[in-house]
Amino acid sequence: MGKDNSTKSEGQGCGSRFCKEFVEIVQLILDGEASKEHKDRFYEYYMECNDCISYYNIESSTIEFLKKKIEEEKVTVPVDLANEIRTKLGKTA
Repeated sequence: MGKDNSTKSEGQGCGSRFCKEFVEIVQLILDGEASKEHKDRFYEYYMECNDCISYYNIESSTIEFLKKKIEEEKVTVPVDLANEIRTKLGKTA
């Protein structure tokens, strides 16, 4: 059985109901928050939809790139500033 690509929309995989859901599942997986059901659904569908594979690969690569850039440019916050922020947050909480 083939997939119906007639409702394809940018950033939403092949356009089927699941592909729209897939975008949300990808985010849960990449954030490490996916349930077993999400992961099972992801791997079941991921293997059958080239658009979804491409979307996942782009998202995953983007996240990895951003993590590396953040680590490369990591700046240590001065202790006095960190303490001042904590104090102010404590007063507003």
